[in-house]
Amino acid sequence: MGIDLEKEADFLWVAEELASAPLPIGWTEHTDQDGSMYFYNFVSGESSWDHPQQGFCEKLLRNLRSEIE
Repeated sequence: MGIDLEKEADFLWVAEELASAPLPIGWTEHTDQDGSMYFYNFVSGESSWDHPQQGFCEKLLRNLRSEIE
């Protein structure tokens, strides 16, 4: 998510929330043969390397950053 650990330590909670966020209905977590995690939506057939909630968390992070500028 690009959080600068020195300058943005107060925003680490956003990454922690994403790491522990439950998957939306229809999404499952898998590991490929190289050990990389990916997500699959069995309803839509979509797969993604990013957590389905990552876009929301990135938007939240942008909003938090804009509040301190």
